[in-house]
Amino acid sequence: ADWPVILVNYHDANAYAKWLSKRLSRTVRLPSAEEWLYAASGGDNRKYPWGMAFDSSLCVMRESHGGRPSPVKVGSRSSDCSPFGIYDVAGTCCQWSSSPVKGLNGHYRIMGAAFNSLELMCRLDQELLGDENETFSHVGFRVVLELKEEDFISYD
Repeated sequence: ADWPVILVNYHDANAYAKWLSKRLSRTVRLPSAEEWLYAASGGDNRKYPWGMAFDSSLCVMRESHGGRPSPVKVGSRSSDCSPFGIYDVAGTCCQWSSSPVKGLNGHYRIMGAAFNSLELMCRLDQELLGDENETFSHVGFRVVLELKEEDFISYD
């Protein structure tokens, strides 16, 4: 129950966002690849959520735990947290974005790294391409809740 949701295709992830939108009476959606990258890096072009140098102990990836790589509890590495407080962006689970791959119909950009990723994939600027109908053992999703004007505090 503590693992990320994985083994869902792009349509499953979108269906959940639509269901949650109706349940909350708010717009919930998958983030674009650009939104994901900005949120993961804090907007300062860092390579990893903790800075510029890689350290496998700071995220959940292939070399960060002994034995066969497997999913772990969400948020299990406090160091794998963006400046905006978003956990598991350099490991644990890759995520579908809403950004289609130009020139490749039915494919979307997949962001982040997973429990079975190699070091290169843990860089925030790396991405995978996924067929919208495929499921992968290391790919899940996260959603964005769109804010309304009344969600902001006015100091007038």
